[in-house]
Amino acid sequence: MKKITVYDVAKEANVSLATVSRVMNGSSVVKEATRVKVEEAIARLGYRPNALAQGLALQRTTTIGLISLSIMVALVSIGLYKLTFLSFR
Repeated sequence: MKKITVYDVAKEANVSLATVSRVMNGSSVVKEATRVKVEEAIARLGYRPNALAQGLALQRTTTIGLISLSIMVALVSIGLYKLTFLSFR
């Protein structure tokens, strides 16, 4: 299955990429009818922003680093990683 991108949302809503970005960022310059059209396209396609791409663009992430001193702590950190990954879904 193809991953839905912001380009797909723009095409579906028949608007520019910049308009989709403005809607997603809550800009007030977008007309209400256009905002609704874009939000419906987002919902219809099931678009979810890419967290890695957002982190690169904003120059910050929600990544947590762990350093382990033993194998047991390493196993716990793997469990925490999986738990964190699932919480962002």
